[in-house]
Amino acid sequence: MSTASTSEDVNFNEGLNVLSSYLRERNNKSYRNFLLQNRDTVVTSSLLFSKNWRELDNSWAAHFLTEARNLLDRNNYDILNEKVKLERFRSVDYLKSYWEEVVQERNL
Repeated sequence: MSTASTSEDVNFNEGLNVLSSYLRERNNKSYRNFLLQNRDTVVTSSLLFSKNWRELDNSWAAHFLTEARNLLDRNNYDILNEKVKLERFRSVDYLKSYWEEVVQERNL
């Protein structure tokens, strides 16, 4: 395994650890707030398999919800799942800008 690949794996795992901590520690969970509060970690841990903002957002939202499913009871997960859908629908312009900036920062 190459050093770059190993480094990216470590960074990605760090991102998942931060995500898990956020979901365990926050009472008022929010996908958008997670992205905002953990921007530096998201930038360094994003595996840029794509430069398409929507694919990156879909990937992180899926990780967010998968980890939430592992940590929360069914009712709280269902509530958060609906909240994430609504946040992503209402915040399309913000998310597009956010992920385009992540791609730019990673490509510097």
